[in-house]
This record gives sequence, structure tokens and C-alpha cells, in this order.
Amino acid sequence: MNLKTLLLFSLLSCSATTFANEPLIPEHVSAYAKTDSVQIDKQAIADLLKTKTPITWLFTGNSITQGAKHTHGYRTYSEIFFERVRYEMGRPRDIIINTAVSGNATVDILKDFDWRVSHLKPQVVFLMIGTNDASEKRNISVEQYGKNLEKFVDQIRALGAIPVFLSPTPILEEEAVERKNLKQYVVKMEEITKKRSVIFVNQWHYWNTELKAKYKDQWSKQLLNDPLHPNGLGHKEMAINLFKELGIFDPKQPSGGGPYYEGVH
Repeated sequence: MNLKTLLLFSLLSCSATTFANEPLIPEHVSAYAKTDSVQIDKQAIADLLKTKTPITWLFTGNSITQGAKHTHGYRTYSEIFFERVRYEMGRPRDIIINTAVSGNATVDILKDFDWRVSHLKPQVVFLMIGTNDASEKRNISVEQYGKNLEKFVDQIRALGAIPVFLSPTPILEEEAVERKNLKQYVVKMEEITKKRSVIFVNQWHYWNTELKAKYKDQWSKQLLNDPLHPNGLGHKEMAINLFKELGIFDPKQPSGGGPYYEGVH
């Protein structure tokens, strides 16, 4: 058995209880830099979901994740995740926390990391960020954005938690010219997730392929509330893509788009 195989076996052998209650030991943290941890992380999440041990899931990012204003009172993707896990999957003791703040970029979350992430002791941390980093007003280069993402990975791994990155969703570039280079930031996030072996939910690709094929030339009217922000339906589609990436999608359930009217109404 070679070193990489041995390492993979060792990491997969960590019990779900260990992941849920205490950080990975330093050797395991450093080991992530030496092997492909995406499948390890996905398996760890799957193992956690098989136990009765409550999981703390944390979402952070900017206004899209916060769900500020643009959903018109409909659920955000983190709230749909809340329903999928706590109700449909029968895990009512799981905790889903959303610490996203409107207007935030990577630098804001890193500065406030202790309050926004670490003291809450999550087992899984979802980060969707980049739309504000790409704004010319923030003056955050693509390279600096990448470095900030790497810092975030390091800090999450140091907590013994699993990072999951979600790319920004497409925008109407002609109506938001100050963010016309957003695609470069998405490419950088994908690059970092490959380099650091992080689970990557590529909302940008999903929207530009499957959803544009589904909604055709009405995609922005159907899925966006303004040039930048997904509306309620947009958030539902984001949640479905997240479920697919984590292997918990069920099209028969309401969270997956299944029918949910029951009885006479």
C-alpha cells in the first residue's frame, strides 16, 4: 500500500463522531495538501449524514447568500437546504447557520472570521463569494481573490471543518459593467478548488448551461431580481445544484422540485 493510498484509507477511517465533535489532528490537516481530499470530504459528509450526531452547517458570503431583499420573502438556498436536511432527511437536530452579510467580499469575511465562522464550531462551511470582489470599487485583483480563498481554506481546515465553495451566479454584464470581469474570478475559484482539493459547486457553469437551456432567453427574467441577485426561483435552482453536488438531491421531494400539494385545498 503506497503512502497516498494509506493516507486516503486513514482519513476515510476517521469516524463521523470525530468529525462532528473535534478538529482533525494536525497531521490530517496537513495531509489534505498532499492528496485529493474532494472525495474524502464528500465521503465524510455522507458518513456524517448516516449518523444521529447533530451537524452544524454554516453558510457565509455576501448578499446573495444572506438573501437580503432580492428574494421578496421567498426562501434562500440555505433555507431550502435547511428543509432538505432537517425535514426531508429527518435530521431535526442539525443546525444551519447563515452568517453572510450584504456587500461583503473575501477580505471582509477573513477579517471577521472568528465571529462569523470559528466560534460557531461548524463541521461543514459553505462559502459563496466573488461578486463583490469583482467590483472595480473594491479594488481586489483576481490574484488577491485567489490568495484570500486559499487563506479561507486553511482556516476552515484548521478548525477540522470541511470547506465547500460555491461560485457566483451569472450577472447581466451590460447592466453591471463595474463587474464585467466576474468570470475571471469564477475561473480563479475553480483553479483554487482544484489546487486545494475543495468541493466546488459551479453555479456559474450550471446556470450558463442547464438553466439557460431550460429558461432560454427568459433566464434572467425568471431567475434574477436585478442584474446581480437571484430571486426566489433562482435560489431554488441554486439549492438543487448544491444538492446534486453533495449527492443528496431527490427530485421527488419538494426541495428538489417535486409536487407538494396534498389533499383538498
